[in-house]
Amino acid sequence: MLTLKKYAIGLLFALPLAAQAAPWAIDASHARIGFNIDHMGYSTTYGQFNAYQGTVDYDPAKPAQTKINFTIDVNSLDSSWKARDEHLLNADFFNAAKYPTMTFVSSKYTPKGGNKATVDGNLTLLGVTKPITLEVTLNKHDVSPLTKLDTIGFKATTVIKRSQWGMTTFLPAVSDDVHISIDAELNPAK
Repeated sequence: MLTLKKYAIGLLFALPLAAQAAPWAIDASHARIGFNIDHMGYSTTYGQFNAYQGTVDYDPAKPAQTKINFTIDVNSLDSSWKARDEHLLNADFFNAAKYPTMTFVSSKYTPKGGNKATVDGNLTLLGVTKPITLEVTLNKHDVSPLTKLDTIGFKATTVIKRSQWGMTTFLPAVSDDVHISIDAELNPAK
């Protein structure tokens, strides 16, 4: 099992059973791309994006060539309060009218032992591209008893400084640090 996990994390989160490069896609019914940010020291504000697409391409013979690509629809932002969502989508923050998507494209992965890895890549937000590193944990890789599909479950986290992408409204009252968490299942892409 440990050997399987080591191979799996080398892919980012899992090792497909096929011998050739295999694309994996996010199962949107079992995924969440969320964020949280400190609100003036009083509380933590949580939100998520409800529309996104992502793929992972992996060849077990060439794991260094793994490609990961996620696109998030900024307009799908949901912080559980409509007035805040509208403000976050305007030019003070996400400027969704001008920049309707954000993307992450991987550049490197590094196994960390067991079921852990880091994935380096570039996050493009507000038309600005900056490097970030995701801390990844493989939750499980197996055939789902419900769908009968080969399924990979993972969690990826990082903390970014929003000011690096030009998002400076209300600094420092509203934290510069934005905690990002991705929980998802992947299935073979169709």
